[in-house]
Amino acid sequence: MKLEALDHPKTFDLAARLGIELPTAIGHLALLWAFVGKKAPQGDVGKWPDGAIARACHWMARPETFIQALRDAGFLDADPVHRLTVHDWHEHCPRWVLAKLGRSNLRIIDPGGGGGDCSGDCSGDCSGDCSGDCSGDCSGDSVREGKLREGKGRGPRASARDPATEGGTPPGLHQPSWHRWVAYRATIRKPLKSASIAAAMRALAAFGDQQAAVVEQSIAQGWQGLFAVKSQHGQSQHGQPAQRPGDEAGARRVPTDEQRQAADRMALERSARGHGIDPSGLTESAINNLIFRQRAEGVSH
Repeated sequence: MKLEALDHPKTFDLAARLGIELPTAIGHLALLWAFVGKKAPQGDVGKWPDGAIARACHWMARPETFIQALRDAGFLDADPVHRLTVHDWHEHCPRWVLAKLGRSNLRIIDPGGGGGDCSGDCSGDCSGDCSGDCSGDCSGDSVREGKLREGKGRGPRASARDPATEGGTPPGLHQPSWHRWVAYRATIRKPLKSASIAAAMRALAAFGDQQAAVVEQSIAQGWQGLFAVKSQHGQSQHGQPAQRPGDEAGARRVPTDEQRQAADRMALERSARGHGIDPSGLTESAINNLIFRQRAEGVSH
């Protein structure tokens, strides 16, 4: 966090909303940027629960109060995919974060897809470390300087897009169920990776009007994936045997009672033949009695 953010109106607003002194608000923000840089360098801080974010910032009161104040003051944005993102993180994150992402071949998430040249009063453009073109009080000199640099051929800064979400929200996706699923994965410390989000959204949308039930089933079972809802007889509500976690699609099915009984009978007959007994026409009880006698006679001898 640079000096320009210390007395920015957004910082004053945050302190007022939380009922704290300005130095305390600055401390919370500095801890927030450090947490985002280390744990959510792409800016998708919403993959972590509100409690984790608040505690990382040393906010000991109700987490939802802290998160709502950050949103209302313009430091965090609601996002349909990532739940919460840092406002304009693609423009103002520290350089060490960019270096960290570059080493990992990752990009900063830019849901809005736009940049901004700090015109006007720079409202909403001083989150993070306020680097870039927001020097001083963002006066007209700063604006002219930024436009002059663009005129020299460097051009406006390219927006960083998340390759996993460029396709947008798939049609039919039930947003409340999706948000509940994202929050659950974050709670169990298995947050969805950016590269998997688009596929996960399509997978959930494919369940149609069963999306809420599918999510609730996975949460109740402690699963990390989404599977068709099981009926009382182990069938999915589409009439097919429900796929179990770990099964390849359609490759393994739960055996029926008849199949299990047939397998048990075959195993018993193999055991009888191994003891020199012909199992033909005998009941399972008779076969077991003969095998028991054979074993007892062997022990007596």
